[in-house]
Amino acid sequence: MMRKMLKKPLHVFTYIATLLTYVFTFWSASFFLLHWGFELNPLLVYLGNIGLMIVVLVENKLINDIEEWLYKKIKREGLVKKHLRKHLAENRWKPSMKAALYLYYMICLIVGRVLLLGDDYVFSSSYFMQSLGSYFSQMYYVLILFLGADKFKEYIFKERKYRDNYYRQYEEEEKEKLV
Repeated sequence: MMRKMLKKPLHVFTYIATLLTYVFTFWSASFFLLHWGFELNPLLVYLGNIGLMIVVLVENKLINDIEEWLYKKIKREGLVKKHLRKHLAENRWKPSMKAALYLYYMICLIVGRVLLLGDDYVFSSSYFMQSLGSYFSQMYYVLILFLGADKFKEYIFKERKYRDNYYRQYEEEEKEKLV
């Protein structure tokens, strides 16, 4: 898919622009709304970022499922169905919010370490820079939780699929005994 994507610069631009828009949106929501909105209370900021993370994980699957369900439900070819088809086709060239959240947390880790290691030698010791350093070091713990939650979700779905396939044999044997 990446080779096809690189052949069309507009698709690359769309992908990168969407990814950066998501990252900027996460930062704006997390830093300005949560970090400053909760008056720098680390516990509330942490819980707010967990909420943001949950919204992204749910949205990642939910929005496309709803659009596909609507597309299949609409019988008549009309304006709405054409718009949904076009939107679903264009999603191929856009990153998921989950991918953007991973990138955002990687950026948070890098910036947090740079601010920590740069200390007062490189960066000013202004209140804003101290607040920024505090924020990015708090994001480290949200990233750990995000990685754990994502892996747990993957594991649950894998395990469910395995268990469905494996234990189905017993269900079929039970049905044969009843007949």
